[in-house]
Amino acid sequence: MGNIPVVEGQHLSKIFTRKNNTRVTLFSNLSLSLYRGEIVGLWGLSGKGKTTLGNLLLDIISPDEGNVLWKGENISTLSHKEKKRLRPLFQKIHQDPGSSFPSHLKMQTVFRDFYKWGKHAVFSSEQHWWDSLHEGMKKASLSEKLLDRYPCQLSGGELQRFALLRAMLFSPLFLVADEPTSRLDPSVQAKVAHMIAEDAYKRNVTILFISHDKALLRAICSRIIHLE
Repeated sequence: MGNIPVVEGQHLSKIFTRKNNTRVTLFSNLSLSLYRGEIVGLWGLSGKGKTTLGNLLLDIISPDEGNVLWKGENISTLSHKEKKRLRPLFQKIHQDPGSSFPSHLKMQTVFRDFYKWGKHAVFSSEQHWWDSLHEGMKKASLSEKLLDRYPCQLSGGELQRFALLRAMLFSPLFLVADEPTSRLDPSVQAKVAHMIAEDAYKRNVTILFISHDKALLRAICSRIIHLE
């Protein structure tokens, strides 16, 4: 792990206003640092702000107070062009794997469009991209024929493995895994969780693993943050 965190939250606060105009503070003055290659668990009861914190660190939403730093740079000061350049390096795996892919597109088209959207120095050509995709599918036990199917024709486990593969293809610096196993069959939960941990270890990726399953977090994380 390096001295400069891959992602850092400084004195973060987030407040939501309900329909009856009452204000709810999810957290305030919250600071955390995540270093290269760490798998950090984030645990808390429902409604305590786990997903919100992950979205703040990915710049999907903005804090009411505080700052988020990517590799030591305050993202609020970055230009749109700079953020676009860094975006492929900061990825998310959603709780609902079906929401990760457009329902009207076959998986082959989804991955082709994803390559065009996020061209990256990791790949020398589009063929290099497809070769890497097929290699990853083989490791994830995903059949080539699945690329010719729509998301609704795949199982939850298959979709979640595709979501992990898509997130990892660009060798991100930081990945938020938001309850990635909670909607999967028990038979595939452990497999997907350990795939995430194994890929992170091999690629030296920093992961914030959000889960309500303490036993799972203890099994794959180096430390656990509790949101009370």
